[in-house]
Formats: sequence, C-alpha cells, structure tokens
Amino acid sequence: MEERLSDAMPIYREEAEKAILGAILLEGGTIFEKIENKVRPESFYSERHQALYSVLREMNEASVAIDQLSVTETLRKKGLLERCGGVAFVTSLPQAVPTVANIEYYCDLVYECALRRDLIRFGHEVIKESHDISQSIGEVVETLDQRFSRFALKNTDGGVHTMHDVLFGLVEDIESKLNSLQLYDGIESGYSDLDELTTGFKETEVIIIGARPSIGKTAFAISMAMNMAIHKDIPVGFFSLEMSAPDIMRRILAAESRVPMGRVKRPQRMQEDDLKKIYNTSSMIHRKPFYICAEPNMNFLDIKATARMMKKKHNVEIIFIDYIGLITLENAGIRPRHEVVGEISRGLKSLARELGIPLVVLAQLSRESEKTDEKEPLLSNLRDSGSIEQDADVVMLLHRPRVTKQDESGNQTKILPTKVIVAKNRNGATDTVTLNFIPEYVRFEAVAGER
Repeated sequence: MEERLSDAMPIYREEAEKAILGAILLEGGTIFEKIENKVRPESFYSERHQALYSVLREMNEASVAIDQLSVTETLRKKGLLERCGGVAFVTSLPQAVPTVANIEYYCDLVYECALRRDLIRFGHEVIKESHDISQSIGEVVETLDQRFSRFALKNTDGGVHTMHDVLFGLVEDIESKLNSLQLYDGIESGYSDLDELTTGFKETEVIIIGARPSIGKTAFAISMAMNMAIHKDIPVGFFSLEMSAPDIMRRILAAESRVPMGRVKRPQRMQEDDLKKIYNTSSMIHRKPFYICAEPNMNFLDIKATARMMKKKHNVEIIFIDYIGLITLENAGIRPRHEVVGEISRGLKSLARELGIPLVVLAQLSRESEKTDEKEPLLSNLRDSGSIEQDADVVMLLHRPRVTKQDESGNQTKILPTKVIVAKNRNGATDTVTLNFIPEYVRFEAVAGER
C-alpha cells in the first residue's frame, strides 16, 4: 500500500540541533556571527530546542553574556526552564559538540531537514488545494507554483553585500571583459547599431516592441530571435498567440534560405534550386535551440507556467511574446481592458525577475499613430495601458511610411528602410536606428555600412 504523507517519519537531526545549542553555550554570542542567517528557531524540529534557541538569540541581541549559568537563570526567570529540558539538559549540551569548528556544517544539516519538512507540508497543501473545486485548475496551479517558489535555495547572507564584495566583483568583471570579444552586457539583437544603444538585452528586463499593423513587428522579433538562436546558439523561447508553429517556421525558412515567402507558402511555384536551399537550411537549423509555443488565446497563467518550464527544461536565456494585446486573464471579469493589460504588464515584469532573463514583448500602437504616415509614433501611442510604458525597461517603436508603390513585376518594393525608434532605455541613451525590411524574405537586415 502506498505510504501516506502523514505516515512518513519526521525528518530531523537531533545531534546537529544539540551541537548548535552546545556551541553557543561554549562560545557565547560570538558564534552568532556565523549562524544567525543560517538557522532560525523554526529551523529546529524539537520544541525545546526551538524555545532554547529563541532565548539564546534574545540574550545575544540584548548583549547579555551567554554561559550555562546565565542561560539557566534567564530560562528560570522566563518560566521556560522545564520546557527547555531543565538544568540537567542545558548543562549537558556543551558535551554534545564534537567540534565548534564544524558549526556551519551542523547548521546546514538542520537547515536542510527544515526545508524537507516544509516540502512535506507543501505536499499536504497540494492535496488540499487540488480538492478545492471552487477554484479553477489554472488558479490552483498558479497558487501552488507561487508557493513552491519559496523553496528556491537562497544565499544565507540575507542578500546583504559589502562595498568591498561589490567592488571586487565589479573590477573582476571589468578585467575579464577587457580582452573579450563580447562587446555588450546583455544578449545581442544581431544589429550592432541597436546593440550600441541598448548594450544588449539584459537579465530581468522587459523590452517592448511597438508598431501599427503590417509594419513588421513579428518579422522583427523573429529576425532577432534567429540571430540569437541560429547564429549565436542562445536558447530562445518564442510565444505566438497569433500564428501557428508551422507559420513561424515558414518565415524562418524563407528568411534563412532566402527563398521568397510566396514560394515557401506555395511550393508549386518554387524554382529549380529553391528546394535545395530549403533542404540545406533545414539541415543547418533543425537542432538549434529555438522553442515555440503557438497556442491561440493563451491566458497569462498558461504563459507563466510554460515560460517556467522552458527555463527549467531548456534553460532559455530570452523569451519573446507576440503579442501582449492577445493575452487574457483568467479572472478578468468585466474589468476595463486597460486595467487587465496593466496587470499583465506588471506580471510580465515580475516573471522576468523571477526567471532572471529578458522578455521581449510585442505590442500594438493605438490608431492615433496611424493618422499621419509621416508622423513618428510616441510612447503614448502604446495601446490599452500606460503601465506598459511604465513597466518596460526598453521600448522600441517601428516606423515607416506605408508602401503604396509597386515595382514592375507587381511585387512590393524589395527593400523598405524602417526606423527602430528606441523611445525608452532605462539604462542608456535613446535614439533611432534604421534597418532594412525585406518583405520577400520577411526579414530585417542591417543597413549597408552599419557598424
């Protein structure tokens, strides 16, 4: 019969708990400098060990000398002496210490056991929440996923860094990059003029790409994703709420093979060497670290869960989302759309921080930006919510006049210069970069002579 969670033996190390308490009695308050960020009263399994450690910590904070006599007297005054095992138990603790030099090892044992007990309690939470049919399954998974994240192993220094430590690491980083071929701190877009402005897409950043329909924001995102995954072997996650996975792959094949998109979509029109180009490109890219999730009408909980999976399973270093306006919230109700988008925007920023990677998110511009073709779009043209502008670290707006002329063969102009307006750059300058959009191959390329 399968063992129930409640039947499992408690996990603890009594000898290690005693050794910590005994070491404090032997060494006094000085030992707390090594252990106070490693263990807390609740880290101990035994209730009397918890109570005793709490009193020892209070004495240390009050600068009261710690020894066997002072501790027993303090426990007696607080009425806790018997609860903590009595005089005989307290005075026996120093003998339970094999060596004070191993105090941090004892703390690690106690901390690990406490974490395992917490995981067992979490298992009970999973069962309880799973039986709660008043919640949707998406809400249950999201709630449990958030609770589970608290078990991430963290440094025990409390997150506090000295100036010495920060400076030492920074100078070391500068020295390591002096002779490095990598020019930028973040992931390069593949367009050097743009990377000069952004210094690459960095961990925890949210990068917004805004444009009106048909300007090519999806093509721009795919072009950057290809530069990263195909040409730099950087693991990339790509969410598309608008296109299917085969549609995205057709674009990639056209862009990489330079077989016109029209012929990739209609193979009957392929010319003699087109299929050979397709085969060669397929052979070159089929094992590249590019991971596509193309589900229509995905809600935000689904995106977060899948993004976490991509990070854990494939170690993606950057994620693209096409696009924010199509993301739904499970609990949106009848709230105004700008409130919903604002909540999604804040959630995307939190997700970028949680995963420690940049998120590149596409967004539509409002119709205000379409009134005049020559007028460049503004940050205020981001559709549905000012929160997008506020939460983003970088905002890039694509702009070019609408194409109305056709060449003699009836096709669109082969090269369409397109402005990439870096309208917000939290950690750098704002400026405009020009790239060439080639509709035939659905790809963006650097302008000749770019740095």
